[in-house]
Amino acid sequence: MKYLAVIILLIGGLVGLFGYRPQSDVVNRITIGENSFIVEIADSEAERAQGLSGRTELGQDKGMLFIMSSRDRHVFWMKDMRFPLDIIWIDGDTIVDIDENVPVPVNDDIARVQPSTAVNVVLEIEAGEAKRLGISVGKKVTYTKKSPTGDSLF
Repeated sequence: MKYLAVIILLIGGLVGLFGYRPQSDVVNRITIGENSFIVEIADSEAERAQGLSGRTELGQDKGMLFIMSSRDRHVFWMKDMRFPLDIIWIDGDTIVDIDENVPVPVNDDIARVQPSTAVNVVLEIEAGEAKRLGISVGKKVTYTKKSPTGDSLF
């Protein structure tokens, strides 16, 4: 009887292990017009505070999407950033403001930016990408979150 219980536990553990899909298997994407970015999601206080700080690069067609806990004129800063960014301010599904080429800190001079109106989503992409891709205020955005099999997770 003990052996049967052990075998059942082992089988259950293996099924759980192979059935588990880590978060890194999930594809998060934001699309603005014809342009699509694979994004990391920052939706907790700790993730939003960390952001892209300390990283050396982001990569073309990649970004970080900040899901804010409230709709407000949130202030973002460039503390510990090593590369400049374009910061796209989004209210729901509409771009309402863009700060282009926000610089990295020089000595103790840390850039701080804030949208002209309240937002609940913020997208950070490599500096110069918004202009290069024709991303502008008023454009609509769509969000996609899918599993590796292509099934929608929404």
